[in-house]
Amino acid sequence: MSKSSNAVSASTPFKYIFGFALGGSSYTVLFNAMMAFALIFYTQVLGLDYVLAGLALSITTFWDAVSDPVMGHISDNTKSRYGRRHPYVLFGGIAMVVFFFLLWAIPGWITGSWALFTYLLIVNFLFRTALTVFMIPYGALGFEVCTDYDDRCKLQATASVLAMGVNFFAIALGWRIFFPDRGDVDGTQFA
Repeated sequence: MSKSSNAVSASTPFKYIFGFALGGSSYTVLFNAMMAFALIFYTQVLGLDYVLAGLALSITTFWDAVSDPVMGHISDNTKSRYGRRHPYVLFGGIAMVVFFFLLWAIPGWITGSWALFTYLLIVNFLFRTALTVFMIPYGALGFEVCTDYDDRCKLQATASVLAMGVNFFAIALGWRIFFPDRGDVDGTQFA
């Protein structure tokens, strides 16, 4: 029996698929935590006007529409001895953790609504940019890790299941940890 020219390539070991999918959980935790808690934190804890907080968070969403395709182009055309995706994944991952911390650690010298709005807008802009620098090359790297259609399907399925698990444990349970209901008082409302 002779081999066909359409021979199936060797399957990617599941430990590589799982390891790759696990790496995307960092993005899932940080992005969804920001989406779930930032508006409440800035309005109910820090007292920022709802309109200003919503405006600062939504302006940066439009930035994603511009930065994502630009980052894809940059990543696709990078030539590096570490590969075209890895440097962005490394530096984007470090930057997104730093800017995520800065979203919540407001310096004491920032006082007043407009100063807080400006801080939130700038730090969220930097955080979203770091997410883009990490996630766009990371997502494209998945197609380089798995070259076979079936393996890519396994990779995407594994990443989706892990993301759902991370969302449940880190975000959904986060509501119970950070905003617990105490008797007749709704834990999401501050007196």
